[in-house]
This record gives sequence, C-alpha cells and structure tokens, in this order.
Amino acid sequence: MAVLRDRSLGVPTEMPLILKHRDPEGRETGRQRVSAKSGLASFEEALPASLRTGHHALDLLVGEDTIGTWNFQVEEFVPDRIRVEIKPAKTIVSPPESLSFKVNSAYLFGAPAAKLAVEARVRIEERPFAPEAWAEWTFGDRDATFPAQDVLEENSILDAQGNATFKVDIPAALGATGVLSAAITARVQEQGGRGVSARTAAEVRPFSVYIGLKQDTASIEPKRSASFSVAGV
Repeated sequence: MAVLRDRSLGVPTEMPLILKHRDPEGRETGRQRVSAKSGLASFEEALPASLRTGHHALDLLVGEDTIGTWNFQVEEFVPDRIRVEIKPAKTIVSPPESLSFKVNSAYLFGAPAAKLAVEARVRIEERPFAPEAWAEWTFGDRDATFPAQDVLEENSILDAQGNATFKVDIPAALGATGVLSAAITARVQEQGGRGVSARTAAEVRPFSVYIGLKQDTASIEPKRSASFSVAGV
C-alpha cells in the first residue's frame, strides 16, 4: 500500500502509476501498472522462489519520475538447529536470596550443544500484588513507580552437557511496593553466528507480608466517617 500526497499535503487526483522492482544489482526485474484512488495505491508483488537474495527495492513512478522507494531484504530461510531451555532453581525468590537458573541447549538431533557461547540477561520490573482471592483489596502504593532494572548481563560457554548456570543477587532495598517479575533471557550462539533464544520469568517478592486495604463504606462523603479493613497476606 502506498500513500500519495501532493506538495500541499492534499490528496492528488487519480493517476496511473508504475511499480518497478530492482534486484540487489540494481537491475529491473519487472514492473506493473497500479492505480491511485483517494490518495491510496494498493499492489501485490509476487516473489518467485528463484529470486536472488540481498537488498531489493520497489520504485513507484509517475511517468519516468520516481516518487517513492521501499527497500526490503530477501534471505534464505534457515531453520534453527538447536533448542534452548531455561530452568530457574526456584520460581519465587525473596531478597536477599539469589536468583539462580540453568541454561540447557541441545541440537535438534539430540546431541548436547557443547562449548557454544551463551549470553544471559535478567531484567526486573514491578507488577501489582493482586491475589485472585483478594480481588476487592488494594495492595501496595499505586502512586509509587519502580523503574525497570537490568540486574544481569553475563556471557559464558556451555559445558560438555550443553549446560551453563547463572546466579544474580537481588538487592534487598529495591524500593518496590509490589512484587517483581524477573524476565530471564538466554541466547545461545550457533556455529556460524546465528543465535537461538529462550525466555522465562520468575517472581521476586521483596516482602514476606503484603498489607491490603478494603473500603467497607459504600461511598465516602465529606464530614462523615468511613470504614476500612486492613489485612496482611
């Protein structure tokens, strides 16, 4: 789809257009006529299986003048040859407890992905503490903000069994009022440069008890008392 506008950013009148396809060497491989109506021109470009890989371009022409170009990349599809799995030692941790996890990788035909490079990252961000059984209660400070933090970025090499273990210490004084989600990412580098990634998450609970409030009074009015319940979960 192409959007056309004139010099004053208005919708131009209907006009015939030419769509030209150029290969990575700049040679024209085909062209087709398209029509622009209400400032829009829709088109389809078939890409044959024999098309050369590399940088291609589609030029939109009015007469012999190019009024727009879209560049795109054609590459061969190479399926992944390995799988990657992340196994946290615990799915819930409480500071100052460490978050520990193992990365395992193997070739799809079964052999361990031994001695391949692996990169691990952990990013923590806050999310509300909202147990399903306490849906009517409010926990934490909704006005407080907790900026997401990268707490681990480490490179290693998989052992002979295709494993690597990582550990990150979660600071006790984080300033969060709710629970934290630790997003764990691991990327194993195949021989030849391709990377295969896996993702999982663990829950970080800075507090052993979370204080909740529930409004018992139907409505709050000026100069009238209101009733609230307090609970620790």
